[in-house]
Amino acid sequence: MIGNLEKDNFLSLYFHIPFCTKKCPYCHFYVTKHTPLLEKLLVEAFIKELSQNSDLLESREIPSIYFGGGTPSKLSISSLKAILDAVYEKCPNVLEGVEITLEANPEDLNLDYLRSLKEIGINRLSIGVQSLDDSSLQTIERLHTAQETIDGIQNAKDSGISNISIDLMYDLPNQTLESFARTLKSVKKLPITHLSLYNLVIEENSAYFRKKEHIEKTMPKDVTSSAMLKMAIEAFEDVGLKRYEISAFAKDGLVSKHNTGYWLGRDFIGIGPSAFSYMNQSRYKNINSLKKYANLVLNGDTAIDFKEKLDEKSHAKELFLVELRMLKGVDLKKHNLPESFHKELNKKIEEKLLEKANGTVRLTKRGTLFYDDIASDLI
Repeated sequence: MIGNLEKDNFLSLYFHIPFCTKKCPYCHFYVTKHTPLLEKLLVEAFIKELSQNSDLLESREIPSIYFGGGTPSKLSISSLKAILDAVYEKCPNVLEGVEITLEANPEDLNLDYLRSLKEIGINRLSIGVQSLDDSSLQTIERLHTAQETIDGIQNAKDSGISNISIDLMYDLPNQTLESFARTLKSVKKLPITHLSLYNLVIEENSAYFRKKEHIEKTMPKDVTSSAMLKMAIEAFEDVGLKRYEISAFAKDGLVSKHNTGYWLGRDFIGIGPSAFSYMNQSRYKNINSLKKYANLVLNGDTAIDFKEKLDEKSHAKELFLVELRMLKGVDLKKHNLPESFHKELNKKIEEKLLEKANGTVRLTKRGTLFYDDIASDLI
């Protein structure tokens, strides 16, 4: 079973499935249309890329496997099974109790598909809900209704997949406190174990970025945004979803093992087009094209088109700042931080954005509202 999530020998696996029926206007990730031929090509390349990493995979323990996207629920059961079979073949040390997460859209959650997911070993779902208010769903051009989402989540529960996470958004165009309150009321009734809450950020390479000035005028003002966040935290805590990271809430014992690995600086391999990897103080990124990615990998070449190795000081600061997102805080003894960094930390403590106790530094309640500013000042 998986105990300490910080073991040095742990290595997580991430598979990027870039298929989407339609790209959401706020999305900046690499996605493409799904076809059966592209699905076949992607799976073949996944398995080949796993083989390219066989020496590393044979020597490490695997606590989590994550299918992200895009929309992984566009993959057939046979494709998902082929990928998982390859993982178990290449990775002799997949841990008992491994967390296997599939991101899914509500419109894909029919009972037969969900039961098949459970049969092949998927034990956690991350569902792109975003809102449970039909007006907001239409505004952000989602393809499901609030009721379809509720039905899909209940189907997941009925299928026997009990570890269910949802993504929720606020600061949406034309969203009001009243409409967000309706979403929160519905969320409290859902049989979920985990929730990720994000405010809308207009990113480059998104449709919203091309009309950023107009979109920003329709988004809630800061005072409304703060009220939405406060309402959300209270609503989640009412049903036992405790905040353990700036954007993440979980029932007791059901934090995301995979995402916690990111925040703790665990090594991970990203498989697929545009996927990131992190190992040995280095970041890698695969090429942003399914066909180019597959062609390179299937011909025995690497698909990596970006690599960055951090120096010791930069690495220590980055690890600290990522872990600072977790509300438990960071043990300063874990990181060899320069003296100048400690001076900046002390300034943030004086400003009541951070607090320090027994060698651990954590965000204050006020500090959680300004994490990005804190990180920017400290980096």
